[in-house]
Amino acid sequence: MKRRKLGFLRVQPVDYRSLPLLLEQQEKQGWRLERILWPWIGLFRPADGETHRYTADLIPQKALRDEEEKKEYVQLCADAGWTFLGSVGKAALFRAQPGRDVAPLQTDPELEKRQVKYSAVQPTIVAAVVVLENMFLQLGFGMTRGAFYWFEVFQDWAALLLATALLLLTLFELLLVGHALLSARRTAPVRPRKARFWGMGEVLLWLLIAGILLWGAVRGDQRSVTTLDQLSCPPITQMGLEQRPSTGLEVYVEKGPGLTETWAVESLENGILYTKRYDARWTWLAQAAFDQLTAQADRDKSRQVACGTGTGTPVEMDLPGTECILLRYERGTYLLLRQDKTVFAVAGTVDWTLPENLAALPAFLEAGLPCITEGAVVG
Repeated sequence: MKRRKLGFLRVQPVDYRSLPLLLEQQEKQGWRLERILWPWIGLFRPADGETHRYTADLIPQKALRDEEEKKEYVQLCADAGWTFLGSVGKAALFRAQPGRDVAPLQTDPELEKRQVKYSAVQPTIVAAVVVLENMFLQLGFGMTRGAFYWFEVFQDWAALLLATALLLLTLFELLLVGHALLSARRTAPVRPRKARFWGMGEVLLWLLIAGILLWGAVRGDQRSVTTLDQLSCPPITQMGLEQRPSTGLEVYVEKGPGLTETWAVESLENGILYTKRYDARWTWLAQAAFDQLTAQADRDKSRQVACGTGTGTPVEMDLPGTECILLRYERGTYLLLRQDKTVFAVAGTVDWTLPENLAALPAFLEAGLPCITEGAVVG
């Protein structure tokens, strides 16, 4: 038989009354809490003899801030027959010897009810912080790039997993608010298994997010550098429009679980041509990319560098079989084009009203993944 084991004791503050039930349950299974290890880990050893009694109490605010106050609080509980085992969060755990006559630590039902309601505030605050954190992350991306495109998380496994984990954490925290509010209204504590689920779930999600961030940092930038000659699905360039061979123009490719992005910046005599090509795995993702690029066209900083600031003026454009929009700015145009699973965003000084430029577009719209040919060398 094992001589000791570790147990997870973390519960939400509103569920502190479930901790004694959890410890008594462990004793019935043959394990007695010896001490609490930091921060929520309990060290258990084989139990012998009768089952002890346990209780939990929220530590008074003064005792949390002052060590002397805490000693007085623990001594007061000891005088009532309770042995202090340690604290889990803001809850103090106590044990009483079998058969010993002990006084209850909480004799005022109204005070206990207020304590439970007060402990329900923390999950609400945490949920609000998580929601605000997600909003600030989007705001930060928007301030850096002028626009935030959520579809780009499909270009990188780490970004997609991180976005999924943050979404799960947000949903979990919102559900936790409901659980805390319901628990605050109950007179009886929740079952230990349910209390541990709410306590462990939050920690596991935070550990998952930390692991994804670490993995993403170790992986580094997943973009590859190649040339136009090595691409089976190239972006729109002036060289391609004029059917001239590549002259060493570097093109960047980033291939993710649902989206491949190919982009390049080409210097022209009268400006630059900034182009991106998105090849999506699903049609709905391509449609989402086109819609977001269209909605945030005026705010996109890369587009502003290529063709100027301000509000774009729509220019009539007809390209059969495609969904397209052409916006004119002070120094050039911004073309957004979608056909099936392929989306183009082209900003620069190219004149798309010229028939020869329009005639060259269909050649760039050949859909299909991957964008890099089998023989391409990237790095």
